[in-house]
Amino acid sequence: SGSLDGWYLTEKMADFFATFLGRNSQAHLLWLTTGSHDRVKSLMSKRNISEANFSVRAVPAAEVTSYLSAADAGIAFIKPCISKLASSPTKNGEYLACGLPLILNAGIGDSDALVDVWNAGVLVRECN
Repeated sequence: SGSLDGWYLTEKMADFFATFLGRNSQAHLLWLTTGSHDRVKSLMSKRNISEANFSVRAVPAAEVTSYLSAADAGIAFIKPCISKLASSPTKNGEYLACGLPLILNAGIGDSDALVDVWNAGVLVRECN
């Protein structure tokens, strides 16, 4: 949920879902974003992901929690850089508050500890 750009590795999240979909053909990715819906559709189309396997929604902030609470997991891949070594993405807290396990890339703030120590989800150690 949130922005498509800025600190997010949107392409890598789409790649991850394409790989996951290869193992679970019934998977569905819900994009809650203020960004371009056409961009999301293009990202998914380039990966041969059917529109039956994803949705894109712009929802009011007050409704985001309802959507997240209906999900099975929350994904957030953040661009690794020096400033992100010491910050914890707000997105992680939002997902955890909704009871979602996390799918995160390694090396961002306390993400590694959330997964390795607290067992709060899975850590993708390489996003290539």
